[in-house]
Amino acid sequence: MNFTGNAWQDDLSVRTATFVARQLQEELNQDRGLRIEFEAGSHYQALVRMLDLMLSTDQKRYWLDLRRLPVSLNAFTAYHPPSDTVEVDLGRFLCDDVIPHTPPTPPPPLWHHQLRAELAAAFRLSTWRPLFSPAWRYSTLLLLLLPPAAAWQLQRLFATNFRH
Repeated sequence: MNFTGNAWQDDLSVRTATFVARQLQEELNQDRGLRIEFEAGSHYQALVRMLDLMLSTDQKRYWLDLRRLPVSLNAFTAYHPPSDTVEVDLGRFLCDDVIPHTPPTPPPPLWHHQLRAELAAAFRLSTWRPLFSPAWRYSTLLLLLLPPAAAWQLQRLFATNFRH
């Protein structure tokens, strides 16, 4: 359900969230969840009201996700069946078994390192060399003459309109 800032829609979302949150606490024998999204136009009052709902319904497992947009409040229940019916297969390992090791993936590069690499690639001569081949030479030179011509026109326009 979404909170958008529209009073009618937000009121309906409050009623639905209240109903579902109460169901989460009454039916503990199921894995269930509730996701409430707060769009850009929603009010802070809606967030406070939903956090109060989590407290009033004694919801133990919920979190507020501020990292991704839209901001969301997630609540869930986790059903744990009785331990005598749980069968856990730990697997069997023999002495000659080889357990493959996969190294953890490295974190992605920081944004400024990635930007620096992109700019370095853009200013490499090999990037621009095809534009100066005989087929593209005159078109490229014409495009390179446009900024100086525009600057000259602006200078002339400035000089004629803003003389003292």
